[in-house]
This record gives sequence, structure tokens and C-alpha cells, in this order.
Amino acid sequence: MRDKLKAKGTVHFYMYDEKGTVKLDRTQPNLVVDTGLNWIIDRMLDTGTLMSHMSIGTGTVTPVAGNTTLGTPTPGEVRRAYDSATDNGDSTITWQATFPTDVGNTNGWSAAITEAGLFNAGAAGVMLARTTFSEINKGDNDTLVITWTIDLNAA
Repeated sequence: MRDKLKAKGTVHFYMYDEKGTVKLDRTQPNLVVDTGLNWIIDRMLDTGTLMSHMSIGTGTVTPVAGNTTLGTPTPGEVRRAYDSATDNGDSTITWQATFPTDVGNTNGWSAAITEAGLFNAGAAGVMLARTTFSEINKGDNDTLVITWTIDLNAA
């Protein structure tokens, strides 16, 4: 069944400066990984924990179906619980999470963000999807909002 399931998605990144001005507006495709497809099947059987967190990192290796975590998570694996989850009624679901000014650029960490993942736990857990992208430089006064949409009716 997993081989026939064609879930895919998109990730939309918005970054705002301290005045609320949009500094970045980018959309990126993602890969729904094998563990994510298994999770979808488990949810059809009403088992498994709901997707709940997003994570960012500095990995640059292209996502593959066998990924179970980010390539290089931020120090301490910064995961943010989502702000909202929406069933769009058209075979898609959208999650949104905010990485505020004090998240993803603290503790002396200043590397560019180049990957993100969608998980069902604040630590460990199942990764549903992963994406890599050209760098996002999140400054100390910047807020990053990630909107992640998965389409279960992908062609």
C-alpha cells in the first residue's frame, strides 16, 4: 500500500523583522518519507501520535525516502509545537509553527537554516516529511513562520 500512496507537500517560509515587515516569502517542495507514509497508514487504523512539531537544521543532503530525522538539527534539536493544524477539506492538511526571535538563533548558534522536518513529537518520534533549501539567515530579531501542507491526493 505504501508504494501506491503518493503523498507530497509544500513548505512555505515567511520571515519577519522586529517591525513585522516581511523579509522572506518562499515556497519549497518536500518529501514525505517512508516513516511518514507508515504513519499515515497507522492513522487510518487509528493508531499513532498526531503530528505536532516542526524542526529546523543546517543539513544540505537531499532528502531520501529512508530519512528518519534531519541531517543536522539545530543544537538541542529546536522543535516547535505547531500553532495550528487545518484540514483543508480537499485531501490536504496544513500545519503552521512559529520560530520566534529567541528560537533557532540562540546559544551562539548562527548558522544558516537549510532544512526542516515535520514530526509527531517534541523529541525523537516519527518524521512525516523533510525538505532542504537554499539558506535562510534568521537574525536575532527575526521571526520565522513555517506553513507545511501535505496533499494525500498527489498525482
